[in-house]
Amino acid sequence: MKTTFISLLIVFLFSVTIVSAQQKSGYKKPDYDSIQNSYTGLTYVPIDVTSLDGRHITNASLKGKVTWLNFWFEACPGCRNEFDKLNKLYDSLKNDPDFQFIAITYDRKETLLPFIKQFNLHYPIATVNSQVETDRLSYTHGYPTNIVIGKDGKVALVRWWLMEREAKYGITLQEAYKLIDQLKAAK
Repeated sequence: MKTTFISLLIVFLFSVTIVSAQQKSGYKKPDYDSIQNSYTGLTYVPIDVTSLDGRHITNASLKGKVTWLNFWFEACPGCRNEFDKLNKLYDSLKNDPDFQFIAITYDRKETLLPFIKQFNLHYPIATVNSQVETDRLSYTHGYPTNIVIGKDGKVALVRWWLMEREAKYGITLQEAYKLIDQLKAAK
């Protein structure tokens, strides 16, 4: 009992010391919404990927179209939750000459093809060689991450999820359509 009390006291004092040091140093826990917004307006990072259907995506191919990039991997539950919404978004805009969509994963092509069939994914998918590369392309935000790039090649939005309803770190389908229309109308 006495040992437990002393251990708890040590943990408490250590925690107070850390919090006090953080306050004195000006440390502030990051607001992840502000981190996501910090990329808005920046030219998108260099990209060079080829989709499974053979389409080559580079920064040059991003310009002139609104581009939706979705970062995911097979074992990600959150990624699987947005498959139907991404299919809906892609299917409704796939014939729009001012819009393009590409999902990017680090999963291997051998496992990916049966997975795509199993989950009935309609949209273009590209694979990269490593999670490090998807982290670079998605600004290491976790999975899933959705990035919308304007016709000028600049980041318009970075959000984690495509949602049914409003959420702090996500974007709803209605908000997505509205943003895409605004970006397509921009000069």
